[in-house]
Amino acid sequence: MKQKVNYYPDDLKLKVVREYLSTDLSQDEIRAKYGSGGKNCITNWMRKFGMRAPSEKQLKLQRIMSKESANKVHI
Repeated sequence: MKQKVNYYPDDLKLKVVREYLSTDLSQDEIRAKYGSGGKNCITNWMRKFGMRAPSEKQLKLQRIMSKESANKVHI
């Protein structure tokens, strides 16, 4: 049986990747939301656009910077 191949426009792919990188949603949750196909499609789209998920070190630094900027606003 031949498998159905879905084609998504680049603007939708980029929207999905940006949402994945900017939220706490997993790839499975994003794929379910947009009805996109294969297990590696978001990872492949990230490669296509030259994007990658931040490392744990980068995430930790972002959290620290966010807390510092929030503290400055409240002072």
